[in-house]
Amino acid sequence: MMQHGQPSDDVLDQRIEKRLLSFRDSLELQLGKAMEVKLKGHFDAGVKILGWTFGLVALVFTLFGIKTAIDLREAARTTAIDEVKKKLAVDDSTSEFRRDVDRVIARGLISSYFLEMSRSKENPFALDLSISDTDLRRLIDLVKDSRSEDRDFRDAVDILTRSTQIKEGNSVSRLLLALGTAADEEFRWIRGQPDKRATVFELFLDGRLVQTARSLVGDDKTDKRLLIAATRYLAKMKDAESAKSLEKIAVRSDEDIAHEAKHALARIMPESAVVSAALKIAQDASDEAIVSALRLAISVARPDRLFFTTDPKMATRNKLAAAVLSEVMARGYVLRLSRVISTNKMGLAISNPQNMSRLYFLPSRLINGPESELFGKIIRDSKDAKAVVGMLRSLCLEDDDRCHGVVHVSLEKEALIELSSGFTLSAADAPAGVYLRPRSPEKNADIIASWTDQDSNRKSLVFSKLINSNDMQFEIRSARALSEDLAESE
Repeated sequence: MMQHGQPSDDVLDQRIEKRLLSFRDSLELQLGKAMEVKLKGHFDAGVKILGWTFGLVALVFTLFGIKTAIDLREAARTTAIDEVKKKLAVDDSTSEFRRDVDRVIARGLISSYFLEMSRSKENPFALDLSISDTDLRRLIDLVKDSRSEDRDFRDAVDILTRSTQIKEGNSVSRLLLALGTAADEEFRWIRGQPDKRATVFELFLDGRLVQTARSLVGDDKTDKRLLIAATRYLAKMKDAESAKSLEKIAVRSDEDIAHEAKHALARIMPESAVVSAALKIAQDASDEAIVSALRLAISVARPDRLFFTTDPKMATRNKLAAAVLSEVMARGYVLRLSRVISTNKMGLAISNPQNMSRLYFLPSRLINGPESELFGKIIRDSKDAKAVVGMLRSLCLEDDDRCHGVVHVSLEKEALIELSSGFTLSAADAPAGVYLRPRSPEKNADIIASWTDQDSNRKSLVFSKLINSNDMQFEIRSARALSEDLAESE
Protein backbone atom coordinates (compact mmCIF):
# COMPACT_ATOMS: atom_id res chain seq x y z
CA MET A 1 0.00 0.00 0.00
CA MET A 2 1.30 3.44 -0.89
CA GLN A 3 2.54 5.65 1.91
CA HIS A 4 2.20 9.42 1.71
CA GLY A 5 3.35 12.22 3.96
CA GLN A 6 6.01 10.23 5.82
CA PRO A 7 9.10 12.29 6.71
CA SER A 8 12.47 11.24 5.40
CA ASP A 9 15.00 9.78 7.82
CA ASP A 10 17.04 13.02 7.76
CA VAL A 11 14.03 15.18 8.52
CA LEU A 12 12.93 12.82 11.28
CA ASP A 13 16.41 12.82 12.82
CA GLN A 14 16.49 16.62 12.79
CA ARG A 15 13.12 16.85 14.47
CA ILE A 16 14.13 14.37 17.17
CA GLU A 17 17.46 16.12 17.79
CA LYS A 18 15.66 19.44 18.19
CA ARG A 19 13.29 17.78 20.61
CA LEU A 20 16.21 16.36 22.58
CA LEU A 21 17.90 19.75 22.84
CA SER A 22 14.64 21.32 23.91
CA PHE A 23 14.18 18.53 26.42
CA ARG A 24 17.62 19.11 27.96
CA ASP A 25 17.00 22.82 28.32
CA SER A 26 13.53 22.37 29.77
CA LEU A 27 14.71 19.57 32.06
CA GLU A 28 17.05 21.98 33.80
CA LEU A 29 14.21 24.42 34.45
CA GLN A 30 11.82 21.68 35.53
CA LEU A 31 14.45 20.08 37.75
CA GLY A 32 15.16 23.42 39.36
CA LYS A 33 11.49 23.96 40.12
CA ALA A 34 11.03 20.43 41.41
CA MET A 35 14.12 20.64 43.61
CA GLU A 36 13.00 24.00 44.96
CA VAL A 37 9.80 22.34 46.20
CA LYS A 38 11.79 19.48 47.72
CA LEU A 39 14.22 21.88 49.39
CA LYS A 40 11.37 23.78 50.99
CA GLY A 41 10.33 20.52 52.60
CA HIS A 42 13.82 19.77 53.92
CA PHE A 43 14.87 23.24 55.14
CA ASP A 44 13.33 25.74 57.53
CA ALA A 45 10.86 28.06 55.86
CA GLY A 46 13.06 31.05 56.59
CA VAL A 47 16.10 29.77 54.70
CA LYS A 48 16.80 31.40 51.37
CA ILE A 49 16.88 28.52 48.89
CA LEU A 50 17.75 30.17 45.58
CA GLY A 51 21.44 29.36 45.86
CA TRP A 52 20.68 25.92 47.21
CA THR A 53 18.52 25.15 44.22
CA PHE A 54 21.29 26.21 41.90
CA GLY A 55 23.75 24.00 43.71
CA LEU A 56 21.44 21.02 43.85
CA VAL A 57 20.61 21.19 40.15
CA ALA A 58 24.32 21.29 39.35
CA LEU A 59 24.93 18.37 41.71
CA VAL A 60 22.12 16.27 40.26
CA PHE A 61 23.38 16.81 36.73
CA THR A 62 26.83 15.76 37.89
CA LEU A 63 25.69 12.69 39.88
CA PHE A 64 23.47 11.38 37.13
CA GLY A 65 25.63 12.26 34.16
CA ILE A 66 22.98 14.41 32.46
CA LYS A 67 24.27 16.83 29.84
CA THR A 68 22.91 20.37 29.90
CA ALA A 69 23.43 23.42 27.77
CA ILE A 70 23.92 25.68 30.82
CA ASP A 71 27.38 27.24 31.15
CA LEU A 72 28.07 27.16 34.88
CA ARG A 73 31.11 29.00 36.10
CA GLU A 74 33.33 26.36 37.64
CA ALA A 75 33.99 28.16 40.92
CA ALA A 76 30.31 28.87 41.60
CA ARG A 77 29.40 25.37 40.58
CA THR A 78 31.92 23.73 42.93
CA THR A 79 31.01 25.96 45.85
CA ALA A 80 27.28 25.30 45.42
CA ILE A 81 27.77 21.54 45.25
CA ASP A 82 29.86 21.52 48.42
CA GLU A 83 27.25 23.55 50.30
CA VAL A 84 24.48 21.16 49.34
CA LYS A 85 26.53 18.10 50.29
CA LYS A 86 27.15 19.55 53.73
CA LYS A 87 23.45 20.02 54.37
CA LEU A 88 21.91 16.94 52.79
CA ALA A 89 22.77 13.24 52.65
CA VAL A 90 22.51 13.20 48.87
CA ASP A 91 25.08 10.44 48.53
CA ASP A 92 22.92 8.06 50.58
CA SER A 93 20.73 6.16 48.09
CA THR A 94 18.34 5.17 50.91
CA SER A 95 17.64 8.71 52.11
CA GLU A 96 14.21 10.21 51.57
CA PHE A 97 15.73 13.17 49.79
CA ARG A 98 17.71 10.96 47.41
CA ARG A 99 14.48 9.10 46.58
CA ASP A 100 12.84 12.44 45.80
CA VAL A 101 15.71 13.23 43.46
CA ASP A 102 15.42 9.80 41.84
CA ARG A 103 11.74 10.36 41.11
CA VAL A 104 12.47 13.67 39.42
CA ILE A 105 15.26 12.14 37.35
CA ALA A 106 13.10 9.12 36.48
CA ARG A 107 10.56 11.43 34.87
CA GLY A 108 13.36 12.90 32.78
CA LEU A 109 14.52 9.41 31.81
CA ILE A 110 10.99 8.51 30.73
CA SER A 111 10.88 11.51 28.39
CA SER A 112 14.29 10.63 27.00
CA TYR A 113 13.41 6.98 26.32
CA PHE A 114 10.10 7.92 24.73
CA LEU A 115 12.01 10.11 22.32
CA GLU A 116 14.21 7.13 21.50
CA MET A 117 11.09 5.00 21.00
CA SER A 118 9.63 7.59 18.63
CA ARG A 119 12.72 7.24 16.49
CA SER A 120 12.70 3.43 16.49
CA LYS A 121 8.99 3.43 15.64
CA GLU A 122 9.92 4.61 12.16
CA ASN A 123 12.17 1.57 11.77
CA PRO A 124 10.27 -1.74 11.73
CA PHE A 125 13.53 -3.61 12.30
CA ALA A 126 14.58 -1.56 15.33
CA LEU A 127 15.88 -3.51 18.30
CA ASP A 128 14.34 -3.31 21.75
CA LEU A 129 15.37 -0.49 24.05
CA SER A 130 18.71 -0.95 25.73
CA ILE A 131 18.57 0.51 29.25
CA SER A 132 21.63 1.04 31.42
CA ASP A 133 21.74 -0.62 34.84
CA THR A 134 21.50 2.76 36.58
CA ASP A 135 18.49 3.86 34.54
CA LEU A 136 16.89 0.45 35.04
CA ARG A 137 17.20 0.80 38.81
CA ARG A 138 15.49 4.19 38.79
CA LEU A 139 12.64 2.99 36.58
CA ILE A 140 12.12 -0.13 38.71
CA ASP A 141 12.14 1.97 41.89
CA LEU A 142 9.48 4.23 40.39
CA VAL A 143 7.28 1.26 39.48
CA LYS A 144 7.68 -0.27 42.96
CA ASP A 145 6.83 3.02 44.68
CA SER A 146 3.15 3.07 45.70
CA ARG A 147 3.30 6.89 45.74
CA SER A 148 4.28 7.26 42.08
CA GLU A 149 1.80 8.99 39.82
CA ASP A 150 -0.33 6.78 37.56
CA ARG A 151 1.05 8.45 34.43
CA ASP A 152 4.67 7.94 35.47
CA PHE A 153 3.92 4.34 36.45
CA ARG A 154 2.36 3.59 33.07
CA ASP A 155 5.18 5.20 31.10
CA ALA A 156 7.84 3.39 33.13
CA VAL A 157 6.12 0.01 32.64
CA ASP A 158 5.78 0.74 28.92
CA ILE A 159 9.52 1.36 28.68
CA LEU A 160 10.40 -1.71 30.75
CA THR A 161 8.26 -4.01 28.59
CA ARG A 162 10.08 -2.76 25.50
CA SER A 163 13.54 -3.15 27.01
CA THR A 164 16.11 -5.81 26.26
CA GLN A 165 15.94 -6.75 29.95
CA ILE A 166 12.36 -8.03 29.73
CA LYS A 167 13.06 -11.75 29.67
CA GLU A 168 11.17 -14.50 31.43
CA GLY A 169 12.56 -15.06 34.87
CA ASN A 170 14.61 -11.88 35.20
CA SER A 171 14.04 -9.07 37.69
CA VAL A 172 11.83 -6.99 35.37
CA SER A 173 9.44 -9.80 34.42
CA ARG A 174 9.31 -11.02 38.03
CA LEU A 175 8.42 -7.53 39.20
CA LEU A 176 5.64 -7.04 36.66
CA LEU A 177 4.29 -10.52 37.34
CA ALA A 178 4.21 -9.77 41.08
CA LEU A 179 2.40 -6.49 40.45
CA GLY A 180 -0.16 -8.21 38.24
CA THR A 181 -0.95 -11.01 40.68
CA ALA A 182 -0.70 -8.71 43.74
CA ALA A 183 -0.11 -11.82 45.84
CA ASP A 184 3.15 -10.84 47.54
CA GLU A 185 2.88 -8.76 50.70
CA GLU A 186 5.33 -6.23 49.24
CA PHE A 187 2.92 -5.41 46.42
CA ARG A 188 -0.47 -5.74 48.10
CA TRP A 189 -0.76 -1.95 47.87
CA ILE A 190 -1.53 -2.22 44.13
CA ARG A 191 -4.88 -3.86 44.94
CA GLY A 192 -5.99 -0.42 46.08
CA GLN A 193 -4.71 1.21 42.89
CA PRO A 194 -6.66 -0.55 40.07
CA ASP A 195 -5.49 1.87 37.38
CA LYS A 196 -1.88 0.84 37.92
CA ARG A 197 -2.78 -2.84 38.02
CA ALA A 198 -4.78 -2.42 34.80
CA THR A 199 -1.66 -0.95 33.21
CA VAL A 200 0.22 -4.20 33.93
CA PHE A 201 -2.42 -6.28 32.13
CA GLU A 202 -2.47 -3.83 29.23
CA LEU A 203 1.29 -3.74 28.65
CA PHE A 204 2.78 -6.93 30.12
CA LEU A 205 1.52 -9.71 27.86
CA ASP A 206 2.86 -12.66 29.82
CA GLY A 207 0.83 -15.87 29.85
CA ARG A 208 1.50 -16.40 33.55
CA LEU A 209 -1.14 -13.77 34.39
CA VAL A 210 -3.98 -15.75 32.80
CA GLN A 211 -5.23 -17.30 36.02
CA THR A 212 -5.27 -13.92 37.75
CA ALA A 213 -7.13 -12.35 34.82
CA ARG A 214 -9.76 -15.11 34.95
CA SER A 215 -10.32 -14.41 38.64
CA LEU A 216 -10.71 -10.69 38.00
CA VAL A 217 -13.23 -11.25 35.21
CA GLY A 218 -15.21 -13.65 37.39
CA ASP A 219 -15.35 -11.24 40.35
CA ASP A 220 -18.38 -8.90 40.37
CA LYS A 221 -16.44 -6.42 42.52
CA THR A 222 -13.54 -5.88 40.11
CA ASP A 223 -12.96 -2.22 39.24
CA LYS A 224 -14.29 -1.33 35.77
CA ARG A 225 -11.01 -0.31 34.15
CA LEU A 226 -9.19 -3.30 35.63
CA LEU A 227 -12.01 -5.59 34.45
CA ILE A 228 -11.74 -4.23 30.90
CA ALA A 229 -7.94 -4.59 30.95
CA ALA A 230 -8.22 -8.22 32.13
CA THR A 231 -10.86 -8.92 29.47
CA ARG A 232 -8.64 -7.56 26.69
CA TYR A 233 -5.69 -9.49 28.08
CA LEU A 234 -7.62 -12.78 27.96
CA ALA A 235 -8.66 -12.02 24.38
CA LYS A 236 -5.02 -11.55 23.41
CA MET A 237 -4.11 -14.78 25.19
CA LYS A 238 -6.96 -16.60 23.30
CA ASP A 239 -8.00 -18.14 26.62
CA ALA A 240 -10.91 -20.45 25.81
CA GLU A 241 -11.46 -21.34 29.49
CA SER A 242 -12.55 -17.76 30.20
CA ALA A 243 -15.42 -17.89 27.66
CA LYS A 244 -18.17 -18.65 30.20
CA SER A 245 -17.12 -15.78 32.45
CA LEU A 246 -16.95 -13.45 29.45
CA GLU A 247 -20.45 -14.49 28.36
CA LYS A 248 -21.76 -13.46 31.80
CA ILE A 249 -20.30 -9.96 31.69
CA ALA A 250 -21.27 -9.55 28.01
CA VAL A 251 -24.88 -9.09 29.11
CA ARG A 252 -24.17 -6.49 31.79
CA SER A 253 -25.97 -3.17 31.67
CA ASP A 254 -22.66 -1.30 31.47
CA GLU A 255 -22.23 -0.86 27.70
CA ASP A 256 -18.44 -0.48 27.88
CA ILE A 257 -17.96 -3.75 29.75
CA ALA A 258 -20.46 -5.60 27.56
CA HIS A 259 -18.75 -4.28 24.41
CA GLU A 260 -15.31 -5.47 25.52
CA ALA A 261 -16.63 -8.90 26.52
CA LYS A 262 -18.35 -9.43 23.15
CA HIS A 263 -15.21 -8.46 21.24
CA ALA A 264 -13.11 -10.75 23.44
CA LEU A 265 -15.50 -13.61 22.71
CA ALA A 266 -15.28 -12.77 19.01
CA ARG A 267 -11.55 -13.41 19.22
CA ILE A 268 -11.74 -16.48 21.46
CA MET A 269 -15.01 -18.21 20.53
CA PRO A 270 -16.71 -16.72 17.45
CA GLU A 271 -19.36 -19.46 17.53
CA SER A 272 -20.57 -18.24 20.94
CA ALA A 273 -24.34 -17.67 21.22
CA VAL A 274 -23.63 -14.21 22.64
CA VAL A 275 -21.61 -13.27 19.55
CA SER A 276 -24.20 -14.72 17.16
CA ALA A 277 -26.97 -12.71 18.82
CA ALA A 278 -24.91 -9.50 18.68
CA LEU A 279 -24.22 -10.00 14.95
CA LYS A 280 -27.89 -10.10 14.02
CA ILE A 281 -29.14 -6.85 12.50
CA ALA A 282 -32.80 -6.02 13.01
CA GLN A 283 -34.79 -4.71 10.06
CA ASP A 284 -35.31 -1.35 11.78
CA ALA A 285 -31.84 -1.18 13.36
CA SER A 286 -30.30 2.26 13.86
CA ASP A 287 -27.06 3.31 12.21
CA GLU A 288 -25.30 2.90 15.55
CA ALA A 289 -26.58 -0.66 15.98
CA ILE A 290 -25.58 -1.59 12.42
CA VAL A 291 -22.08 -0.17 12.82
CA SER A 292 -21.73 -1.94 16.19
CA ALA A 293 -22.56 -5.28 14.54
CA LEU A 294 -20.11 -4.58 11.72
CA ARG A 295 -17.29 -3.73 14.11
CA LEU A 296 -17.94 -6.96 15.98
CA ALA A 297 -17.91 -8.86 12.67
CA ILE A 298 -14.49 -7.38 11.88
CA SER A 299 -13.24 -8.68 15.24
CA VAL A 300 -14.71 -12.09 14.43
CA ALA A 301 -12.90 -12.12 11.08
CA ARG A 302 -9.52 -11.34 12.58
CA PRO A 303 -7.48 -14.55 12.24
CA ASP A 304 -5.29 -15.97 14.97
CA ARG A 305 -1.65 -15.52 14.02
CA LEU A 306 -0.35 -19.05 14.41
CA PHE A 307 3.07 -20.36 13.46
CA PHE A 308 3.20 -22.95 10.68
CA THR A 309 -0.57 -23.44 10.66
CA THR A 310 -3.83 -21.67 9.92
CA ASP A 311 -6.59 -20.64 12.28
CA PRO A 312 -8.82 -23.74 12.61
CA LYS A 313 -11.86 -21.48 13.08
CA MET A 314 -11.15 -19.35 10.00
CA ALA A 315 -14.01 -20.78 7.92
CA THR A 316 -16.47 -20.05 10.72
CA ARG A 317 -15.02 -16.57 11.20
CA ASN A 318 -15.30 -15.69 7.51
CA LYS A 319 -18.81 -17.06 7.17
CA LEU A 320 -20.17 -15.09 10.14
CA ALA A 321 -18.37 -11.86 9.28
CA ALA A 322 -19.10 -11.96 5.54
CA ALA A 323 -22.83 -12.34 6.23
CA VAL A 324 -22.85 -9.15 8.29
CA LEU A 325 -20.69 -7.17 5.87
CA SER A 326 -22.80 -8.32 2.92
CA GLU A 327 -26.01 -7.21 4.64
CA VAL A 328 -24.57 -3.81 5.57
CA MET A 329 -23.40 -3.19 2.01
CA ALA A 330 -26.76 -4.39 0.63
CA ARG A 331 -28.42 -1.67 2.69
CA GLY A 332 -26.44 0.90 0.75
CA TYR A 333 -23.81 1.86 3.33
CA VAL A 334 -20.60 3.17 1.78
CA LEU A 335 -17.00 3.02 2.94
CA ARG A 336 -15.19 6.34 3.06
CA LEU A 337 -11.97 7.95 4.20
CA SER A 338 -11.88 10.72 6.76
CA ARG A 339 -9.18 12.66 8.56
CA VAL A 340 -9.32 13.38 12.27
CA ILE A 341 -8.36 17.03 12.62
CA SER A 342 -6.97 16.71 16.14
CA THR A 343 -4.46 14.00 15.13
CA ASN A 344 -4.25 14.60 11.36
CA LYS A 345 -4.64 10.85 10.85
CA MET A 346 -6.59 9.32 7.98
CA GLY A 347 -9.00 6.54 8.88
CA LEU A 348 -11.57 4.22 7.37
CA ALA A 349 -15.19 5.19 7.96
CA ILE A 350 -18.69 4.17 6.89
CA SER A 351 -21.80 6.24 6.24
CA ASN A 352 -25.47 5.74 5.58
CA PRO A 353 -26.16 7.35 2.16
CA GLN A 354 -29.24 8.96 3.74
CA ASN A 355 -26.99 10.87 6.14
CA MET A 356 -23.54 11.30 4.56
CA SER A 357 -22.61 13.99 7.08
CA ARG A 358 -22.31 11.31 9.80
CA LEU A 359 -19.27 9.08 9.68
CA TYR A 360 -18.49 6.06 11.84
CA PHE A 361 -14.88 4.95 12.01
CA LEU A 362 -13.99 1.31 11.40
CA PRO A 363 -10.72 -0.60 11.96
CA SER A 364 -8.62 0.03 8.85
CA ARG A 365 -7.58 -3.63 8.77
CA LEU A 366 -10.91 -4.23 6.99
CA ILE A 367 -9.13 -2.74 3.98
CA ASN A 368 -5.43 -3.31 4.52
CA GLY A 369 -5.45 -6.42 6.72
CA PRO A 370 -6.38 -10.10 6.31
CA GLU A 371 -10.00 -9.12 6.95
CA SER A 372 -10.13 -7.55 3.47
CA GLU A 373 -10.55 -11.10 2.15
CA LEU A 374 -14.17 -10.77 3.28
CA PHE A 375 -14.87 -8.65 0.21
CA GLY A 376 -13.33 -11.28 -2.03
CA LYS A 377 -15.48 -13.96 -0.41
CA ILE A 378 -18.64 -11.89 -0.88
CA ILE A 379 -17.81 -11.15 -4.51
CA ARG A 380 -16.95 -14.77 -5.31
CA ASP A 381 -20.10 -16.05 -3.62
CA SER A 382 -22.37 -13.53 -5.31
CA LYS A 383 -24.40 -14.75 -8.30
CA ASP A 384 -25.84 -11.30 -9.00
CA ALA A 385 -23.81 -9.03 -11.33
CA LYS A 386 -25.62 -5.95 -9.99
CA ALA A 387 -24.70 -6.87 -6.42
CA VAL A 388 -21.03 -7.14 -7.45
CA VAL A 389 -21.18 -3.69 -9.05
CA GLY A 390 -22.78 -2.36 -5.88
CA MET A 391 -19.99 -3.85 -3.77
CA LEU A 392 -17.34 -2.30 -6.02
CA ARG A 393 -19.07 1.09 -5.71
CA SER A 394 -19.08 0.78 -1.93
CA LEU A 395 -15.28 0.41 -2.08
CA CYS A 396 -14.84 3.85 -3.62
CA LEU A 397 -13.27 5.05 -0.33
CA GLU A 398 -14.46 8.58 -1.02
CA ASP A 399 -12.71 11.65 0.34
CA ASP A 400 -13.04 15.17 -1.03
CA ASP A 401 -15.47 13.91 -3.70
CA ARG A 402 -12.85 11.56 -5.14
CA CYS A 403 -12.47 7.77 -5.02
CA HIS A 404 -9.25 6.50 -3.45
CA GLY A 405 -10.10 2.80 -3.39
CA VAL A 406 -9.34 0.21 -6.02
CA VAL A 407 -9.85 -3.56 -6.29
CA HIS A 408 -7.04 -5.51 -7.93
CA VAL A 409 -8.25 -8.73 -9.58
CA SER A 410 -5.83 -11.52 -10.46
CA LEU A 411 -7.23 -13.71 -13.25
CA GLU A 412 -6.46 -17.42 -13.07
CA LYS A 413 -7.54 -20.48 -15.06
CA GLU A 414 -10.97 -19.84 -16.61
CA ALA A 415 -11.57 -16.44 -14.99
CA LEU A 416 -12.87 -13.70 -17.29
CA ILE A 417 -13.94 -10.07 -16.91
CA GLU A 418 -16.65 -8.93 -19.29
CA LEU A 419 -16.61 -5.27 -20.36
CA SER A 420 -19.57 -3.13 -21.42
CA SER A 421 -18.41 -3.43 -25.03
CA GLY A 422 -18.90 -7.19 -24.83
CA PHE A 423 -15.14 -7.89 -24.94
CA THR A 424 -13.84 -10.30 -22.28
CA LEU A 425 -10.46 -10.15 -20.55
CA SER A 426 -8.54 -13.31 -19.65
CA ALA A 427 -5.24 -13.83 -17.86
CA ALA A 428 -3.53 -13.73 -21.25
CA ASP A 429 -5.03 -10.31 -22.01
CA ALA A 430 -4.14 -8.85 -18.62
CA PRO A 431 -1.14 -10.76 -17.23
CA ALA A 432 -0.68 -8.25 -14.37
CA GLY A 433 -4.34 -8.35 -13.43
CA VAL A 434 -7.17 -5.84 -13.71
CA TYR A 435 -7.90 -2.82 -11.53
CA LEU A 436 -11.56 -2.02 -10.85
CA ARG A 437 -12.65 1.32 -9.41
CA PRO A 438 -15.72 3.58 -9.53
CA ARG A 439 -15.42 6.52 -11.89
CA SER A 440 -16.71 8.79 -9.12
CA PRO A 441 -18.47 8.60 -5.74
CA GLU A 442 -21.83 9.05 -7.46
CA LYS A 443 -24.46 6.42 -6.62
CA ASN A 444 -24.73 5.06 -10.18
CA ALA A 445 -21.14 5.68 -11.29
CA ASP A 446 -19.62 3.31 -13.84
CA ILE A 447 -16.94 0.88 -12.70
CA ILE A 448 -13.77 1.40 -14.75
CA ALA A 449 -11.57 -1.60 -15.59
CA SER A 450 -7.91 -0.76 -16.20
CA TRP A 451 -5.17 -3.14 -17.25
CA THR A 452 -1.86 -3.43 -19.08
CA ASP A 453 -1.77 -5.81 -22.03
CA GLN A 454 1.04 -8.08 -23.19
CA ASP A 455 2.58 -5.23 -25.19
CA SER A 456 2.68 -2.94 -22.12
CA ASN A 457 -0.17 -0.79 -23.39
CA ARG A 458 -2.35 0.75 -20.69
CA LYS A 459 -6.08 0.35 -21.38
CA SER A 460 -9.37 1.28 -19.67
CA LEU A 461 -13.00 0.40 -20.41
CA VAL A 462 -16.29 0.23 -18.49
CA PHE A 463 -16.72 -2.97 -16.46
CA SER A 464 -19.78 -5.19 -16.86
CA LYS A 465 -19.45 -8.44 -14.89
CA LEU A 466 -17.21 -11.25 -13.60
CA ILE A 467 -17.20 -14.72 -15.12
CA ASN A 468 -15.91 -17.72 -13.13
CA SER A 469 -15.07 -15.53 -10.13
CA ASN A 470 -13.96 -18.58 -8.11
CA ASP A 471 -10.79 -18.48 -10.21
CA MET A 472 -10.03 -14.90 -9.14
CA GLN A 473 -8.04 -13.38 -6.30
CA PHE A 474 -9.08 -9.98 -4.95
CA GLU A 475 -7.00 -7.37 -3.18
CA ILE A 476 -8.38 -4.11 -1.81
CA ARG A 477 -6.04 -1.13 -1.98
CA SER A 478 -6.22 2.46 -0.77
CA ALA A 479 -4.30 5.31 -2.39
CA ARG A 480 -3.96 6.90 1.04
CA ALA A 481 -2.26 5.52 4.15
CA LEU A 482 -4.71 4.62 6.90
CA SER A 483 -4.20 4.73 10.65
CA GLU A 484 -5.14 1.65 12.66
CA ASP A 485 -7.00 2.67 15.78
CA LEU A 486 -9.36 5.51 14.92
CA ALA A 487 -12.39 3.27 15.45
CA GLU A 488 -11.48 3.22 19.15
CA SER A 489 -11.33 7.02 19.37
CA GLU A 490 -15.02 7.74 18.86
